[in-house]
Amino acid sequence: MAGYLFVAPTVIGFLVFVLVPTFSIFFIALYKWDLIGEPVYVGLHNYVAMFNDPHYFNTLKVSALYVLYNLPPQYLIALFMALILKKLTKGQKVFRTIILLPWITTPIAISVVWKWALNQRLGLVNHYLSLIGVPHAIDWFSSPYALATIAAVNIWEFTGFSTILFLVGLQSIPNEYYEAGKVDGTNVWNEFFRITLPLLKPTILYQTVVGVIGSFQVFDTIFGMTKGGPGEATNVYYFAVYQDAFQFLNMGYASGMCVILLLILMFSTALQLYLFRDRD
Repeated sequence: MAGYLFVAPTVIGFLVFVLVPTFSIFFIALYKWDLIGEPVYVGLHNYVAMFNDPHYFNTLKVSALYVLYNLPPQYLIALFMALILKKLTKGQKVFRTIILLPWITTPIAISVVWKWALNQRLGLVNHYLSLIGVPHAIDWFSSPYALATIAAVNIWEFTGFSTILFLVGLQSIPNEYYEAGKVDGTNVWNEFFRITLPLLKPTILYQTVVGVIGSFQVFDTIFGMTKGGPGEATNVYYFAVYQDAFQFLNMGYASGMCVILLLILMFSTALQLYLFRDRD
């Protein structure tokens, strides 16, 4: 009985704040509801309106681009840093602490600081670029750069955490494989591509699954830096859900978007699991 009492707060919290809200969106998506009046049943009308709305497909496009801008550079940098950290014999704990600092910082605080640092007229980034000969101040939040700028801030924030995950994966690889490779005369590149990368596959799979889900759910940085602008250049999926639900008070439509996002992420996860399956 005591065991049930100890786990009860966690179970109740999961039911009330996760499970019930998750299943409720399937029902709310069938209604037209402005959070004030009585919900009106409209069946699949929200889904029909969604698939006939060009703005909806733009949010999908922007979110997909954000995933491409964010994850590949982040993981390449993180893997490179993890390989360097693995070689360090002194000061590894200090470096691990330093690179994790951005990850433990509040996203909104990061957004405010970087929004100021990237300001076209007063930002430090353009100031230092002018010192090395860049003639014109760059508007980092204009349409051509805004989404990439958001992705760069996210890379700065999360690369440290990804580095630690890769480092744990590297440290879990037994040294016997590398010793056997040296006996066979493998060079550094063969060692990396034939030993390290294949044995890092579980870590890479975890990183990509969590990274894709997290990238499609990005909100804090968008809200703090661009609010979906300029135009719809950074109007990612989750920010569009927020706008429809709490600015336009169209909760049924926003719930339908959440249902479709759940299906997209489930398909994406299943595809990644299939591609990373063990073929032995």
